[in-house]
Amino acid sequence: GGKAIPLAEEGKEVAVAMPQPIVGRHIKERDVLFVDIPEKHAKLLRTKYAGRLTESENDALRELVQMKREKDMLWAV
Repeated sequence: GGKAIPLAEEGKEVAVAMPQPIVGRHIKERDVLFVDIPEKHAKLLRTKYAGRLTESENDALRELVQMKREKDMLWAV
């Protein structure tokens, strides 16, 4: 196996081990995957730590919040 890393930075290619889904059947190799963070953490990132995030990190967080709000309109409000 490969060496575990604590952080995958933007633009880096990394391997991920998951029991599901199956690449090629459920997801494609170049699909963008999001980490499911707790709502409490999203709230903190959007408020207290917003200034520490890069523009692309803020964009990713906004996209995650938007996806979550499709099921729960008040997620991370």
